[in-house]
Amino acid sequence: MFAQTDDPDHYLVVDGLRLTDCKADQCGVQGVHLQDSLIQGLSCRQPQLLHACIFERVVLRGRIGSFRLLGPHPSLRKRDAFVSAMLARYQVVDWALDISEAEFAEVELTFLPGSLVRTDGETQIVLRRERLAGAGQVEMPEYASVWIRRFAQSPFDSMVVAAPRRSKHFDGYMRDIKWLIDAGWADFG
Repeated sequence: MFAQTDDPDHYLVVDGLRLTDCKADQCGVQGVHLQDSLIQGLSCRQPQLLHACIFERVVLRGRIGSFRLLGPHPSLRKRDAFVSAMLARYQVVDWALDISEAEFAEVELTFLPGSLVRTDGETQIVLRRERLAGAGQVEMPEYASVWIRRFAQSPFDSMVVAAPRRSKHFDGYMRDIKWLIDAGWADFG
């Protein structure tokens, strides 16, 4: 467990982290500001849930297990204050996360501005809130519908969704990515 839950303005800062071919099992992360770091190869027995974390110039590369960037944990007493702090911190970040060379088993990037993510241009797209007007009235394919619902929970104006290359459902994810692009609701960043 690596967490800070008391003060939304004072994140735990991890600077210059280098992880190569590591395993994560039953880890918990909350309120961490990770900057100028590289994670290359991360296997996970269970989904790695990172709550209310800030990313600044972080690269994920290689085989990455199930990786989810979520908002502050629902049980957190100061949840709204953490969300406000995240919004403010991302106003001064030049870029947050580079996933262009990551091969995920599963990925969710709900609480991270998509405009600050470097993507691969093939399997990772950016949803933008201003382009989604009327999306709630349209019948969508399975994954697209899930992504749009998750985006509705995000405080940011954009969000990256990805077809995890290592998922057995990769073709279905790609079908829905194409559907979102054809509908004009997403682009490759």
